[in-house]
Amino acid sequence: MNITAFQNKNLLILAISLGLLFFGWNAAEQHFTSFYKTQNIAHIAFRSLALIYTTIIIGNTLGPGIVSLLGLKNSIFFGFLTYILLVFGIMTKIPRLVFLLSANLGIGAGILGIAQIDFLRQIAPLKKRGEYIGTVASIRTLGGFLGVFSVSLLLKKWSMETIYLLLGFIMVFGLITLWGLKNPQRKKAKTYDLFFSLRNTFKMLKDQKVLLLIPNAIAGGFLLGLVLSTVPVLIETEFGLNWVGVITSIWHLTLAFFSLGGGILSDIKGRFPVIYTSIFMGILAVVFLLSVKTLPTIALVMFLVGLQGSLGSSAGSALNIDLFEEKIKEASAALGIFGLLLGTAPSFLLNQFLSPDQLFILAVAFSILGGTCIRILQTKFRPSQSLS
Repeated sequence: MNITAFQNKNLLILAISLGLLFFGWNAAEQHFTSFYKTQNIAHIAFRSLALIYTTIIIGNTLGPGIVSLLGLKNSIFFGFLTYILLVFGIMTKIPRLVFLLSANLGIGAGILGIAQIDFLRQIAPLKKRGEYIGTVASIRTLGGFLGVFSVSLLLKKWSMETIYLLLGFIMVFGLITLWGLKNPQRKKAKTYDLFFSLRNTFKMLKDQKVLLLIPNAIAGGFLLGLVLSTVPVLIETEFGLNWVGVITSIWHLTLAFFSLGGGILSDIKGRFPVIYTSIFMGILAVVFLLSVKTLPTIALVMFLVGLQGSLGSSAGSALNIDLFEEKIKEASAALGIFGLLLGTAPSFLLNQFLSPDQLFILAVAFSILGGTCIRILQTKFRPSQSLS
């Protein structure tokens, strides 16, 4: 097995920059709800997270046109900046400012995601797409793990305000590192037609392949929302704030270790077997969480959800590029819109009305539906042997 991704300078710069960015953001996001809960303003954190993942829809909708206009590097740079601003904003605890910066981040995150997937499409060799996507995901999530775990240690000596300040400056360093990135996209759009961009994005909803991918995107988004909001609060309530970072860091560490392997495996064995394995891991994790809620069980759940995310993200992103090629920006936007609108955002909002167990049962139902639709996609369109 010959791994060549680390020889690509553009890929390494992007991966390291993202690692530094998500060192700060994952740590800040993972402790957001539990931190604000200690200040008796947890509702602000929940609404902020819901706003982020709702406004990503705007970023996804406008993203293809904006990325074409600005170019890939500038779009990625803009996305980085929005993350940094919110981390500094969280320290203020000013609701209106936090909500404003949350909406700003949502738009920037949507644009960043579209720019990143098209960037990887353009620099990755056809037979190495899973490997390239997995490499970026591994380094990015390793940064996230180190950030989350570091905060769990720093909490013993530092205030959350000081920790958030440190996280923000680490993210700024990631932004500076990004300057070395070279834009593989040589031509930029001369004009930006909003309606043309919207039409192209929503036109993808007529594509049966996109329609069959949407339920799995919703399932993944819903499970992600539970990991980011419901599970940290559950840990904080039952075992204390200090355990939030320790337990949830298992998720990040698993993503870091298995994303590259998941991508390589999808290049060798095909996308669909890896995706099915991912879905099964997600269902198994929720079943365990429904059964018993001890610290060891929750630690195991974080490991299984990490496997679900690492395998599903690497193989799923590679599959999307394989299926849509030059239309990947529009396809990613369409999938992102529905995954967030019907998956992640509801998971943040519903935890105020439903019990954790009810939310976990919904996650299982969404996962089963998503897996069924993936199977229909595989059998109906019969992709090439390299994908199946």
